[in-house]
Amino acid sequence: MLQFTSIASGSSGNCYLIKHGTDAILVDAGISAKRILDGIQRSKTKRDHVRALLVTHEHTDHVGGVRVLKKRLPHLHVVGSSDTVASIDESVHADAEYIEGEQELSIGEMDVKAFKISHDAVAPLGYKISVRGEKTIVILTDTGYVTPTALRHAMEADILVMESNHDITMLQNGPYPYYLKQRILSDKGHLSNESCAEAICYIMKEHSKKRLLFLAHLSKDNNTPRKAFDTTHNLLTSEGFEFGRDFYLKVMDRDKQSALYEI
Repeated sequence: MLQFTSIASGSSGNCYLIKHGTDAILVDAGISAKRILDGIQRSKTKRDHVRALLVTHEHTDHVGGVRVLKKRLPHLHVVGSSDTVASIDESVHADAEYIEGEQELSIGEMDVKAFKISHDAVAPLGYKISVRGEKTIVILTDTGYVTPTALRHAMEADILVMESNHDITMLQNGPYPYYLKQRILSDKGHLSNESCAEAICYIMKEHSKKRLLFLAHLSKDNNTPRKAFDTTHNLLTSEGFEFGRDFYLKVMDRDKQSALYEI
């Protein structure tokens, strides 16, 4: 059995917890160590069961809490691409583990596979976490588009955490400067609601199975939970997929921890 909770998900900070038995993994630590430790406690996970921190990339909303968290959990191994880890505070380098695109490592009975994504970072990664022969979780955020490799891995997901960062109209008409709008809309930026929905619909058509779908990394200024939910929900239902029968859809909260889901 795999369990998943989002401690925080948004453009101002991200952290997810995945666990199986007595082994737990964090994905990103872009909020304060205190919030992360409180989230671990709320999930009824012992601190010494948290074995590794998988880092997707070096932007502050994904690594801002790493240094202090490492002090509070000295046994924690930071895992990421070598270029990403090199971009984080030197205090985390000593016992870090490196994983590059299409490489694998095992944490207890969980297998972790990294895959490359398209973002304006030094060597960004998505992650697929599986219990051998059972269930799979895929974390796919902070990518300007969904690469064929990312799609291939996402098709295996029983739980799919997918970026639904912005509503294009809100972004284009909003207060951000032109260069920032262009960055977000680029192939190395962030997924729009529409791009997220289209990718999920493609995945459901190509590899049909019931999935828990979580929309993540929403922009505070250029999106709303309702817009994100409706865009994906409406496209899936228009293609004949039924909420509850074929999929469960939830928008991850920016500042509140989600329930603990299990598969």
